[in-house]
Amino acid sequence: MARLRADSHSITLREIWAGTLVITADKLMAIRRWRSAGLEFEVADHDELWMFRTLNVDRLINRLAALGWTVER
Repeated sequence: MARLRADSHSITLREIWAGTLVITADKLMAIRRWRSAGLEFEVADHDELWMFRTLNVDRLINRLAALGWTVER
């Protein structure tokens, strides 16, 4: 189970086993659509991609875009 919270300055991903990742624009390398199931986040100071799955990926992409985040489709 994971939770994503975002505003125009940061995106926070919280996951029970992986912990918490706070992403700021200066550390973000890319947000990419992952199939039809979610997004993957590439962050400069992390070796692994962080994945976030959702039932409505288009809605999430639109909400992030409204906050000023760019998602590669």
